[in-house]
Amino acid sequence: AGIVEAGDGQEAVEVLQTAAFTFSVILMDVMMPQMCGLEATRRIRADPRYSSVPILGVTGDCGPGTLQQCLDAGMTSAMGKPLDTPALRACLLRHLQPEHAPSICFSLTSLP
Repeated sequence: AGIVEAGDGQEAVEVLQTAAFTFSVILMDVMMPQMCGLEATRRIRADPRYSSVPILGVTGDCGPGTLQQCLDAGMTSAMGKPLDTPALRACLLRHLQPEHAPSICFSLTSLP
């Protein structure tokens, strides 16, 4: 596959539910219109296909409370915005299983 972008949390859930394949990793913005990334993550985790797929949260609020909310919602890890490209790359490589094709679902309102 490749990279699939969703404009908000609701769209991300719909994309993942209707995909003909299972994504290898999901990059999820925490604050989005329609449905926030925390709720989208909870709904995605309810799908058995995505119970162990890494969901990497992205947030402008890197306070300990927000990071804990990300983990509590089911995200694997979280990082702050603006995104640091080397840190993002390292995070993606750390969480991708080598046997999986590198398909990524981006659910970001905008990339810096």
